[in-house]
Amino acid sequence: MKPILSILNLYRYYLRFDGYAIEQPISATLEEIANRLCSSPRYARVLLQQMQQQGWLSWQPKVGRNKRSTLCLLQDPERLKEHLASDCLLRGQYDKALDLLEQDEQVFARLLQQTSGASMHEGRLHIQLTYRRPFQTLLPHHPQRNSERFLVRQTYACLVRCDADGQVHPELAHHWHYDAENYQWRFYLRPELTFHDGQMIDAQSIVELFSGLKSLANYQHELAHLKRISAPHPREILFEFTVPDQSFAGLISGVSYSIQPVKQLQQSNSNVIGSGAFKVYTHTDKQLVLHAFNRYYGCRSLCDQITIWLFDQDVTTATDAIPHAGRSCQYYVSAESPKIENEQINQFSRQEEGAIFLLNNHHADLPLDDQQRQWLLSLLEPNWLLSDIAHSNLTPADHLLPCWTKLSRFPATQRPLPTSMTMAVYNYVTLIECAEAIAKRLADHGIQVIIHSYDYQTLQQKAAQGTLNETLILSSINLDDNRHTSAYQFLYSNPLLHHALDDVASKWLRQSLADIRANVCIEQYLVVLEPLVATLIHHGVLQPLYHEQQVLRFHDLIHNVALTTWGWPELKQVWTSS
Repeated sequence: MKPILSILNLYRYYLRFDGYAIEQPISATLEEIANRLCSSPRYARVLLQQMQQQGWLSWQPKVGRNKRSTLCLLQDPERLKEHLASDCLLRGQYDKALDLLEQDEQVFARLLQQTSGASMHEGRLHIQLTYRRPFQTLLPHHPQRNSERFLVRQTYACLVRCDADGQVHPELAHHWHYDAENYQWRFYLRPELTFHDGQMIDAQSIVELFSGLKSLANYQHELAHLKRISAPHPREILFEFTVPDQSFAGLISGVSYSIQPVKQLQQSNSNVIGSGAFKVYTHTDKQLVLHAFNRYYGCRSLCDQITIWLFDQDVTTATDAIPHAGRSCQYYVSAESPKIENEQINQFSRQEEGAIFLLNNHHADLPLDDQQRQWLLSLLEPNWLLSDIAHSNLTPADHLLPCWTKLSRFPATQRPLPTSMTMAVYNYVTLIECAEAIAKRLADHGIQVIIHSYDYQTLQQKAAQGTLNETLILSSINLDDNRHTSAYQFLYSNPLLHHALDDVASKWLRQSLADIRANVCIEQYLVVLEPLVATLIHHGVLQPLYHEQQVLRFHDLIHNVALTTWGWPELKQVWTSS
């Protein structure tokens, strides 16, 4: 294959045939063609031969001076340009593709959709995906949305992991032990662990990290009972507590306890240093590039590089541009999917473990009283709202988690409600649609709802600082892969939830959760958490609205890849036989 620069230059010469009809033979001398190409006759002959080899034209020269040859163009220049740009994309030559397309990002985005999937570049497996918005910096100690939490899992490891059944498994630590009499947890590190920059991961680096986390505001409640952290041995970490904690190992399997250099707690550089299967090579508002980390403690990724192109699209049109994507899974692997049997679709479809929910904010400027809350929620029956939600892959929720028992609500007594309310929401397309449906429903009852949309981290920060003063808060939860402790952490530490509660209720909830932590094993968490959430629902503080269905269809070149709890494919397992 000729170098791409040669092809690019050849295409620029081909454009000089502008005005010639496609697939209509013309008669011309070599000198006339050379004049058209602004070249010598000898070089024009070379160009024609190369274009014919590429299949762009047919040229039938006649022997003899000034003999007229037959020339027939076979490729429309615009289609040819897109075809050549697609070839560049398949080889990972994105800058060359943009040059060919004259920096036209709309066409570039469309071609990225058509060329997404898994492909081989010089013997290395490359995955290309496209996503509808830029990603926040992948720092575990920052509040993160669903897709960022997935990517944090790819770029960081924890001391241990917790599976969907609540069982703890090794990661960077190969063994651990809980001393119930002395309230101590010990973790033993694997040898020769390193961060992505080559820095060693030893017990002292873990001690420094957890000491740093303990000082951060969003960790202070979860780690309030952590008395001391030390390193008795270069590969042994000792955590000492003031009260019993049976499930600390499960807690630190969470995304927010991913292992990172302690200096990163004070930095915001987007090219972060992690400890997981992939390292961040490039992170801008246009693309995220991950490379496989060869010194990863576990099985190395089958793919070598992942490129995710990011397009910041308006929420009203975002998913229309993404064929085959579920609302909660707004990215794609291929725009031109082959027909897929229903059972294959089901393999890549799941109901997320969580819900869209509404909070009545006790700390609003004009909070509702108990009876007003109950009457308001009776007006917002999820089935009634569905007709006003444009793209519905939503199922009305009977509880916060779909695995929990359906709750029934007493009929509410009609109460006067304010003629105007405010609602806080973060800028996620499905939440915006739900907020608009709620506003429309309440407008039918003479209540004006003003929607305030924030980015995710700003909304979380305002709640943590106590400055979120809207009447209602619309948000969502989707459990991570450590589902038991993920549900626990949501109830214990979610700033939106605790801001919406009054001080007495917040203290009651945290004390109840502390009792669970001291006395209940992780496997039972979902059982004992269910009645706590039911209490919040019955008191009108929290109202589950919908569960979302995640759907992803894969290109036929991607094999044996599962859909993760975040709605993304298990990237470490992607491969191609081509």
